Amino acid sequence: MPFCRKCGNEINAIDRFCLKCGMPVEGVADYDTEAHSITTPSREPRENKNKGLILAVICLSIAVVAVLAVNAIWFFFKPRRDVVKAADTFAQALIKQDAEDLLELTAEDEDSEVATYYKDLFNSDNEIIDTIRETITYSVAENTLVIDNDKASVCVVFTMMDYEEAIEGSECTDISEVLEALEDCDINNEISVKMDFEKDGDDWIITNIDDSYYAELLQFYSYNFGLVEGKYTASFDCSDAFVEEMSVDLEGTLDAEFELKLEKGEYELVLDGDSFKANCEEYLSNNMDAILKDAFGTDDEAELAAYATYLGYADYDEMKAGVLEETMSSFDSEELDVSDSGKYTVKGDVINFDSEDNEDFDGEVTDGKITIVMEDEDGIFGGDVELKFEKVM
Repeated sequence: MPFCRKCGNEINAIDRFCLKCGMPVEGVADYDTEAHSITTPSREPRENKNKGLILAVICLSIAVVAVLAVNAIWFFFKPRRDVVKAADTFAQALIKQDAEDLLELTAEDEDSEVATYYKDLFNSDNEIIDTIRETITYSVAENTLVIDNDKASVCVVFTMMDYEEAIEGSECTDISEVLEALEDCDINNEISVKMDFEKDGDDWIITNIDDSYYAELLQFYSYNFGLVEGKYTASFDCSDAFVEEMSVDLEGTLDAEFELKLEKGEYELVLDGDSFKANCEEYLSNNMDAILKDAFGTDDEAELAAYATYLGYADYDEMKAGVLEETMSSFDSEELDVSDSGKYTVKGDVINFDSEDNEDFDGEVTDGKITIVMEDEDGIFGGDVELKFEKVM
């Protein structure tokens, strides 16, 4: 059906003019209603454009939130990572005997007592210690991590061979036997060390390096392992036995010198009587003037000379020499000789002496030294004697 080009009115096939607007019909073509219908402009492009803008805004918002979330997570976990890393570095330094790296993680002064202790401890060339140290592993127990502002703590669990169990019951007399016993050990111990930290600038430093946790972990450095063979000496000042009843102090010391020999499970403990007698004579000679003045209750020279004459001496000096000689003549070197022998065994830091002639007694082994407390049954030394033996060969 044709339509008017001007007004769009429907035109009959026989019409020459549009009955509505008068437009000549000639040249008017048939129109497809769908093709020539008047329509409003499509809104689809604008809607698509709006949708794209909204999508871009949403994506940007998600990106911003994601960045903020990542930063928040990073700032939350960074201290945790830093503390764990510090604990890991410290644990490695302990195992590797690296005192420099270890002390860098502390606030200890380079010359402090604690710093000196670790430097001396790690400055060792000991095959037994190295063997044990090489068995040590560790893990940082992150589930124990606690952070409170600028303070933190975390536990590190060390696993190492049970060296005490390894040599239990063995009679090791040299390093090779100890190493063989350690090599056969398949028992491990776990030692948990709690590490405390404080924030120092960007770093976390250890604040409890002197706690007992570390002493327990590192006690194998000073463990005896039964290797105490050798010769030891100790001195005991027994001057108190002479001055106990005197009202004046005497000069110097009166030393009794002991020698301890340990070899292949047997021991010999000796006090050299000749040496002790010589020390007594020197001590009394240096103090005879004070001893006599205290005995006579005067330091007046005339009175002392009078006492000397009364006792049959030519003068006071002769009396001092005479009293010294008489005193020393009462000392019998053979009677002063003290000796004991028998067998010994070592377990941990305790050394037991199984005497052939006397009662058994124990000693303590620490840092290569042996401490023995002996009863003074004869009253020679004025009381029980604590002897601290140091190895001389």
